[in-house]
Amino acid sequence: MEKKIVIFDTNIWLYYVQRRQELVDIIEQHKLTVFASDYLKQEIRSVFSRPHLNRFMEGESFESYFENYFEVITTTVSPESLFTRCPDKNDNFLYDLARQSQAQFIITEDRRLWHFTHRLEGLKVLGMAKFLKKYTAPTVLPMFFFCLICI
Repeated sequence: MEKKIVIFDTNIWLYYVQRRQELVDIIEQHKLTVFASDYLKQEIRSVFSRPHLNRFMEGESFESYFENYFEVITTTVSPESLFTRCPDKNDNFLYDLARQSQAQFIITEDRRLWHFTHRLEGLKVLGMAKFLKKYTAPTVLPMFFFCLICI
């Protein structure tokens, strides 16, 4: 099976914060290479620090989360900020990250990005369930409920 390069948006990281092993299993089983950037890490840290979301960390510090989990399963790059056409300017960094890492997929539950037409050539933007169904080997799909928390 060909290795796939993916970018997980913040909403995917948020969904899997309490299901870490499930995400690790998906990455290993489907031979995914996951890229991140300092901007993505900063956004995740900002979202996770919101009082109503802090409970998902179950007493774990952000530093521990990044050191023992996030940094282990991602490769960090420092892309140039070039992309400017995203419907939400705060998501332009995802396309810069995809370009720099030569990712084939951005995985997000942001529907605006699913339907965004000014994408990079060869890049697919999908939700996790659709990605697993269409682009990975047959397996039992994890239960993926859409993140109800708006980022």
